Amino acid sequence: MLAIDKMCMGELAMKNENMLRQEKERALDKATDILMDTKDIIKTGFGVLDNQWTWSSLGKGEVRLLGARPGVGKTILALSIAEYNAIRMNIPVFYITIQSPPFVLMMRLLEFMSGVKGSRDLVDNDATCLFNEAYSRVKDAPLYFRQHEYPTMKGITDEMCLCSAPPQLVIVDEIGTMTMSRREAMRVTKEMRKLAEYTGAAVLILSNVARQVDLRDDHMPVLADLPVDAQMVDSILMMYRDGYYNGPPSEDLMDDEEPVYDDAHLVIHDCNLRRNIGVDMEFSWEESCFVR
Repeated sequence: MLAIDKMCMGELAMKNENMLRQEKERALDKATDILMDTKDIIKTGFGVLDNQWTWSSLGKGEVRLLGARPGVGKTILALSIAEYNAIRMNIPVFYITIQSPPFVLMMRLLEFMSGVKGSRDLVDNDATCLFNEAYSRVKDAPLYFRQHEYPTMKGITDEMCLCSAPPQLVIVDEIGTMTMSRREAMRVTKEMRKLAEYTGAAVLILSNVARQVDLRDDHMPVLADLPVDAQMVDSILMMYRDGYYNGPPSEDLMDDEEPVYDDAHLVIHDCNLRRNIGVDMEFSWEESCFVR
């Protein structure tokens, strides 16, 4: 009798173990499906970012924040992301500028795409052709620039309705400037959070960080340097570039054809999981843009 009871107990334990294993497999399959589902993802175009699941590219309905000191390359990176989505992928992008006039950012984008640096280069016929080609691509792309000193959800959504198609990516450039208080930066971030939830668009906010970064040995920004609470966004990308403090490398180390350096360092912080992941990107001094 005791042997039979032990056998029944063993069979029951094995059955329960099989059930738990099957449940675990179903949970893993569901989690994998969610992670692999790209319908709710706006890619940046940079593999080092898009392959990091904690950054999750740019999740629709979510808010990402890119923090760095002025001049490190936030706007160039944001324009590159906008160019990749609007021009290469035909995904509508709404670019909000808080300080710089839209034509200034448009000029930087055209220079970025064509490689033409200012009006002097346009004397060359080849440069003119490249510039005109970039102009045509931007003109026909679903990329919209608007200037808002104090952007609100209602103001942006009203303008988004005027676009030929609902923008799936909204970029805000930038909060945390000297003329913007911490309270105002937090208000803008809250408004953009409501915008993401209301429209379902992915929102990328560019942010300056405090000057305390300059006093650290590694010069890497931390969450405390931001003008907003980290819990207000879903993920944060902190960026630091060696050349910002050390200057360009000496001429004898430069490649005349394509000087590219492992110069830009980033730390991705997932605000939900509270973990960091380090990422290195290549930066080109000659092209003044990030290399994919």
